[in-house]
Amino acid sequence: MSRCRLLHLDRHQTLTAYRRQNDDLLQEGCFTADEAGLNDFSAYLHSHQDAPYRLLSDLADEELVVDNIPFLRGKDRQALIQRRIQQYLNGAQLHTVISLGHIKGRRKEESLLFTGLNKVQHLAPWLQRIAATEAPLAGIYSPLQLNGRLLRQLTGHNPHCLLLTQQADTLRQSYLKHGQTIFSRTTALGNADAKSAALLITGEATRLQQYLVGQRQIEHDARLAVHIIASPKIIEALRASEQNDANRQLTLTDIPSAARQLKLNHASTDAGCEHLFLPLLAHAPPRQQFATAAQRQDFRLWQTRRALTAASFCILLGSALYAGEESWRTQTLHQESAEYASSEMQLQARYAEIAATFPQLDIDNESLRHLTNRHRELQRRQASPEAMFQLLGQVMDEHPRIELENIKWEIAIPETSTAGNHPAAEEITSISGWIRADEHSPRQQTQVSLEQFVQQLRSIPATQLTLTRQPYAISPDQVLRSNEQRDAQTGHFSLFLSRPGSL
Repeated sequence: MSRCRLLHLDRHQTLTAYRRQNDDLLQEGCFTADEAGLNDFSAYLHSHQDAPYRLLSDLADEELVVDNIPFLRGKDRQALIQRRIQQYLNGAQLHTVISLGHIKGRRKEESLLFTGLNKVQHLAPWLQRIAATEAPLAGIYSPLQLNGRLLRQLTGHNPHCLLLTQQADTLRQSYLKHGQTIFSRTTALGNADAKSAALLITGEATRLQQYLVGQRQIEHDARLAVHIIASPKIIEALRASEQNDANRQLTLTDIPSAARQLKLNHASTDAGCEHLFLPLLAHAPPRQQFATAAQRQDFRLWQTRRALTAASFCILLGSALYAGEESWRTQTLHQESAEYASSEMQLQARYAEIAATFPQLDIDNESLRHLTNRHRELQRRQASPEAMFQLLGQVMDEHPRIELENIKWEIAIPETSTAGNHPAAEEITSISGWIRADEHSPRQQTQVSLEQFVQQLRSIPATQLTLTRQPYAISPDQVLRSNEQRDAQTGHFSLFLSRPGSL
């Protein structure tokens, strides 16, 4: 969100609007808390609604309370936090809660930092104008939320320390623990010269250290790190009056040097530390902020519009890419069609050249095509009994007592057929013969030989067999006896084989 605009409200209720461009902060307006200033601010909001706003409140009246609560989750945790807010922050409308981690003891607890803004009445006129113009307010922040990040970027670590920062004509004194501000207060510098301001800063550092010792926040004989960030003149006066102190480790940094360390190009010699906090707020704002959900509703709508716009752009881009791909495919198909048409014309011309060399026939093309199809049909209908005779010969080799007298083979084609389909042909083979047997051979043996012969013929694939004559003329109610008189027709049989033809 690099296109956001920054609003800074100082202790004199003067609001300054900035726009970040690359590494510079460009001032776009300065508004006072009177009616004319509020009207100018409304006009400014109306003309700049293309980006969200982040408000840095430097009214210097925050309430900070650290307390431990039982380790809870969900609605129980939220209900307990709301009760502690009412207890510690006197029902402050603008508040936030920061988790400082978990404490493991006899029972698991969570350490929380309750922070509230007390001078809400000074913020109300500006928030009302923001709501009236429906400007997207991303959040309300305080400098104490940025102290830890400022120190981490300047020193590379987050120690237990005192941080004293000069902001315009005030001095903010903060105590940080693990990079998180847990105590903060402000002192007015007024119009004091650099030497007087340096003495005031040194005295405030000493009094704040004594207060923290009395509150048992630090050990009595502990060496405390003190970081002071102020204007070059005040830092020069502090260095001139610096005295060795066994309980303090003093680190002095002027504001222009800190800006160079943060790679900022805008801080002048008379600028306050707010010019260090504002770029940090623009680059990566804290996760917690003080604005309520109702105050951030327009910002949520702005985010939704941005998301819908981005999605629409992606859909439009995807549609354009798809249309381009389809256009390229269409062009390719047109080129292939043109190539095929040209090739077809060349083949037709070549065919005409070859056809011109053929001998001329006294028949038209339609009659010639009909004769060709008829010739093809006759060739397809030609069939041979060779396959059937081979199968029959193989069976006869295994049954030497069977002798055949007559074999009749024919191909049968049904007269009716469906349109476009050739009629199914059928091979029909009629066989008659007899079983060779001497006078002493029993009829049962002769009957068994015929049954084996018939069974083997039936095993031929796709073949149907019908036995039309038995070797012995007996009725179903007669008993076959071995000593009965043989007649002239005894042993003769006939059968009928059918199978699909190979047309």
